[in-house]
Amino acid sequence: MARTFNLGDLFDITANTVPERMAVIWDDVRLSYGELAERSDRLAAAMRRRGLVRGMTMGILMYNCPAYLEALLACFKIGVIPFNINYRYGADELHYILNDAGTDALIYDREFDPLVHAVTGRLPPLRRIVVDDTSKAEDPDNVVWDNEALAYSQALDEPVGDVDLHAGRGDEDRVLLYTGGTTGFPKGVEWSHQAKFFGALRGGVITPDDRPIEAPEQLAARVRGAPSGNLLSLPPLMHGAAMWSSLFSLLTGQTVILVRSKNFDAEQIWGVVAKEKVGMITLTSDAMGKPLVEALEANPGRWDLSSLRAITWGGAAIGISAGCVPAAFSSGMDAEWHGKLREWRDWRRRDHR
Repeated sequence: MARTFNLGDLFDITANTVPERMAVIWDDVRLSYGELAERSDRLAAAMRRRGLVRGMTMGILMYNCPAYLEALLACFKIGVIPFNINYRYGADELHYILNDAGTDALIYDREFDPLVHAVTGRLPPLRRIVVDDTSKAEDPDNVVWDNEALAYSQALDEPVGDVDLHAGRGDEDRVLLYTGGTTGFPKGVEWSHQAKFFGALRGGVITPDDRPIEAPEQLAARVRGAPSGNLLSLPPLMHGAAMWSSLFSLLTGQTVILVRSKNFDAEQIWGVVAKEKVGMITLTSDAMGKPLVEALEANPGRWDLSSLRAITWGGAAIGISAGCVPAAFSSGMDAEWHGKLREWRDWRRRDHR
């Protein structure tokens, strides 16, 4: 089967190469690449059976959990255009973004049922998929139980069957990323899968000496030959920094670790780093960086952070100087890797087409 730079194709290449390797960790939930591929295939097939086809749009309104990543992958595989929705939006903001994106489908945590029902009456009919993990609801007694929407667990129970998930996949399938709307209404930016892969997702570069791959099939050898690692993604997946760093990890055979919490708890995060022997953290500058530093300073020696090699951030410039970062984790940072990555970026801007 000919592969393309469709992100679904690229994920399938990785999953077929390392099916037993751990793909996602979320508290006690652990999914291998093989399991994540099967679950996203089943969701994609369920979506296709309910009329979702290439070029339609689907909003994702969820907290960080494996289902968020499965929804992205399912969309990629059948050419549906996924887009992120800020779970802190009120009814007017949610209505705006659903209308602006021309939304055909919505997948959301069940606790958002009242919010969704408050706006869907003002929009064309939406196909809805509800992630029915009620343990995440603030108050299950106040949740509207929607019998018209497809339960996520039901979608995963359905076999792929004769649904062709590969038909029509191509480099120019699209993904849509919305800004948070902090300077006005949210604004959506569309990327082709190929542009996103070679832009935000590094084009298959895993080690400092790599260059972008030239054919999709080359990704298998790249993944097979690279050391395995993991990423603790701290921002919400509806934030571009977390979405793209997590997808980069999943396309290169790494493990994505998500924290099962709606609120930022620095001590909980350092506990996860120590427990899972995290190698890399991604965060959004001082809003997360300062509480992490303060927790370390208040609890010297509490956590074993010897596995930590790098911290990356996005969204705004970081205000914590290198001298303020405790040696407990700064000593492990791999400055050489980041230096070579900068060299690669300079080369890509100059020479890569």
